[in-house]
Amino acid sequence: MKTKTILAITILTGILTIPSLCLAGALATAIRQWEPEGIYGRIMNVEKEIVTVREHRVMLVDDMLGRIRYKTSIKDINGNKLDASNLKIGEYVVVKGTGAYDPGSKSNVIVAKEIYLMPQQMTEDQMSKYPILSEIASPW
Repeated sequence: MKTKTILAITILTGILTIPSLCLAGALATAIRQWEPEGIYGRIMNVEKEIVTVREHRVMLVDDMLGRIRYKTSIKDINGNKLDASNLKIGEYVVVKGTGAYDPGSKSNVIVAKEIYLMPQQMTEDQMSKYPILSEIASPW
């Protein structure tokens, strides 16, 4: 009986530590080591979870870690919610997030917390009229 109890406790302990083991990869690094990073530029390529902006790989996030959902917020410059289908080659965006290493692609990425879709290419003066674009993204 003592052996079964020890085995049950060992299995339960292992199950409870699985979420912390799953905190691996670019998102986990972004959460643990948040250093704000942002870029403005034209979308050069769109894949399922990666958008290339000015030759930077930008990771779109939609994951559960533990009981918390992490999802890239995509909006227009007026704050209206959009989804990833609005991100198309040739569009201009402001990306806010943090840099991290992605073991899946074996490359550095920007883990996007927020993406703002621009109506057109804009100068710094034009962008300054939208304070939300110059705010630094806070950690998740």
